[in-house]
Amino acid sequence: MPTKNMWGDLPTMEDTETPLQIMREQANVLKQATRGLLNASITTTPLTLGQMRHSFYLVAPLLNDYRHLLFSVEHGIDPYPARFSAPRMVKPATCKSHKHFELILTALLQDASTRKAVASLIANSQAVKQAA
Repeated sequence: MPTKNMWGDLPTMEDTETPLQIMREQANVLKQATRGLLNASITTTPLTLGQMRHSFYLVAPLLNDYRHLLFSVEHGIDPYPARFSAPRMVKPATCKSHKHFELILTALLQDASTRKAVASLIANSQAVKQAA
């Protein structure tokens, strides 16, 4: 006997980019822009009360996969609102939409402290590559 589909047509959120989708896109951009000297690793951790945390790490493969936490995002089953936090931020920001999330993320990625961390990891990676 064939299995019945009692779910019907399942809804999709086609016009909403989730924080995780945006984070993965930026991880790919980083890898391409640095020609693989740096990567990003995103870990998802379930939290209590139906919440989850996505943590975004800069990873330097040539430095024994050294990892630097850049930021984290927490949200419930719905992707927004999302709570955005970074070690350099005084308090977390609440993002109500993917556009707001992109604004906060752009500011963080272009911040002087982020650029300094990326430059340092690239320089150290290049030093290891040249020594090999």
